[in-house]
Amino acid sequence: MLRFDVVLIIAMIFIYSLNGDQVRKCLSDTDCTNGEKCVQKNKICSTIVEIQRCEKEHFTIPCKSNNDCQVWAHEKICNKGCCWDLL
Repeated sequence: MLRFDVVLIIAMIFIYSLNGDQVRKCLSDTDCTNGEKCVQKNKICSTIVEIQRCEKEHFTIPCKSNNDCQVWAHEKICNKGCCWDLL
């Protein structure tokens, strides 16, 4: 019979893996983990590298889905991890 602590660890790993792909929403940097920063425009956690890449290459912000780009008056889409203008 499996010990309770082994079952608990397996259950925690399974639950964590289910939540792994979800976008982490934030209000400040303290809401983010693993050294990520809170992007104030769309309130998602992103790495500093992604934030800088999107700002440098596209003059925009990082995203995980099109919903993360719906913070402007004009429509943008999430493409290659950054919000792009829909042309």
